[in-house]
Amino acid sequence: MVAPGVYVVGAGRVGTAMARLLAPGENPRLIGLWSLTEEEAQAATELVGVPCAHGPFPADIARAEWVVISVTDPAVASVAGALLDAGLLRTGSCRVVLHCGGFRPAAEALKCLVGHLPVGTLHPLLSVASPEQAARMLPQAHMGLEGDPEAVEAGRSIARALGASTFNLPQGEGMGLYHAAAVMASNHAVALWDGSRRLMEQAGIPGDQVMGILTPLLRSTVENVPTLGLPQALTGPVRRGDVETVARQAALLRRRAPDLWRLYLAGTRAAVAASPDLTEATRQALLDIAGGDPDPDHP
Repeated sequence: MVAPGVYVVGAGRVGTAMARLLAPGENPRLIGLWSLTEEEAQAATELVGVPCAHGPFPADIARAEWVVISVTDPAVASVAGALLDAGLLRTGSCRVVLHCGGFRPAAEALKCLVGHLPVGTLHPLLSVASPEQAARMLPQAHMGLEGDPEAVEAGRSIARALGASTFNLPQGEGMGLYHAAAVMASNHAVALWDGSRRLMEQAGIPGDQVMGILTPLLRSTVENVPTLGLPQALTGPVRRGDVETVARQAALLRRRAPDLWRLYLAGTRAAVAASPDLTEATRQALLDIAGGDPDPDHP
């Protein structure tokens, strides 16, 4: 039996990395990769090792049993509609269409295909800064799956070929909550890092030293979370119940860095929520500083 062929539509960071990892394989087979722009196609060709098409959709897409749309979330629907209108999904070999977004379920993101083909989601839970990094990290990643059963199985096979693990995405609003959680863990962590960098420089640490000073702190934090779990991985004044330090830091930031003051308060409230063993008096004192109301459900 001939292994299913995969066509990756979208030669961005994730799509190019997927094509790179699928290219040497035999099950599933990489049929091709497409990019909207010539520049992106040239870069993808160099990394993947096979020609990347660009411009109008190539007829080769109709040869693929599984089509993966790996474009930005707002563009998924229009790309799917264009493929359908071009006859590349209805008249060829296509049996499944997957998209790589993490916020919208396939029935919404690929709404124009519902009733025509099985649709699904194959979402890599990674922070991806470049195709090269994605190609290194995908074999260590977890990829979320949801959609029609045939599409989910196709996604699972692709993930297996990439070397990735899979898990089932939640349904309904749960998928939006899942994606928001990912944003908090990754994107917001970078924003917090930037706030810390600015404070370090304002404190007088030379800008060219800040990265080297903060990096071991960040690495030790990332190591502690999966190793120790919560609340053990949380350190610092909130975890110790050091109300005086938190109060003085909050007052200092309000005066010297007002743009970061509210961020510090929000972080303090989050740290209080992650410290269940604080005494009620300490917890309330910290929330008074941070401007948070007591949780009525907190015991």
